[in-house]
Amino acid sequence: MVLPQRILRQEQAFARALKMKERQVRVLYSGAHEETHIGLRFRLFLLKHRTTRIFILIGETLLLPFSALTMPLPGPNIFFYVLALLMITHWQSFRGIHAFLKKECVFVEAPLLAEWEEAVKAGDESAFPPLLARMETEWGLMGLRKVLWK
Repeated sequence: MVLPQRILRQEQAFARALKMKERQVRVLYSGAHEETHIGLRFRLFLLKHRTTRIFILIGETLLLPFSALTMPLPGPNIFFYVLALLMITHWQSFRGIHAFLKKECVFVEAPLLAEWEEAVKAGDESAFPPLLARMETEWGLMGLRKVLWK
């Protein structure tokens, strides 16, 4: 993929919301913000990303006719295939965000995320690897380093 790992994983995570059968979704947060505001902030986060996906899809749709100009070149039309793959990825992500907005979110405070935020604020990169390892084992996630730490 031409997308960076961080963005690609985010797109895939949003697209996975389509396959979730549960009506309630557990969302972990650090506890640094009041619980009354965390729901609103999370919803605004999702709406912002949904709007971004709409604009990206519009831009990709506008670029689609220009990829046809490369058709006379010998070989496969790489420009069209890359653009089509990006459009499919962004469309699935958009649909996943839309499905996620319909679900009921249960916000759970996670002290490990508060530790992560403190380490990031302090700029203590030596604390990042053990914190990421603890997060991966505690929550059963893989490759958090690619998402949270460049």
